[in-house]
Amino acid sequence: MTEYKISNDTTEKLNKLKQFISNKKTVTFKILNISKLSTIADYFLIVSMDNMRAVESLKDDLIDFCEEHDIEIRNKEGITSPWVLIDLNDIIIHVFTEEMRSFYNLERLWADAEVVD
Repeated sequence: MTEYKISNDTTEKLNKLKQFISNKKTVTFKILNISKLSTIADYFLIVSMDNMRAVESLKDDLIDFCEEHDIEIRNKEGITSPWVLIDLNDIIIHVFTEEMRSFYNLERLWADAEVVD
């Protein structure tokens, strides 16, 4: 069986992002370890906010946070939509409105992924 290794850099980056997001108001988030299921990333960071304005604000804050901490942003999608995706290569951040998160239900689609505390 192949052993999947996640670098300390990835773990450190994930911990920084987790701490940053934890300090935001009205944020609900879950981290899924998808490294054994896919090659697109090691983790999904799934975040939901209660309204579109909050999604846009968090998206801007996350982009600023990444730039301030020299975290490379590979791609951004849906910048003005209720589902924003920020690709950090090894971590993909999904920021949703509560309604969109419920509709797309990534947690169900990736049910085999390990939930990270």
